[in-house]
Amino acid sequence: MSRTTRLGSAKRFREAEWEGIEESARTVTRAGWWIDQRSSQPDDLTELLQAATGADRAAENPYF
Repeated sequence: MSRTTRLGSAKRFREAEWEGIEESARTVTRAGWWIDQRSSQPDDLTELLQAATGADRAAENPYF
């Protein structure tokens, strides 16, 4: 059974495509980034995730 969220079900992604999006999304850990993107369109998700900066992603050492 496929796991999809509201964004995933709003646009019909192929399973492999959605898995790639989920993998990118897991690396964005700054809550503010997700809050800033809450009004974005589902079609923009891939582009938004690619544009996320290092400040939005977890570092190797989270205590640094």
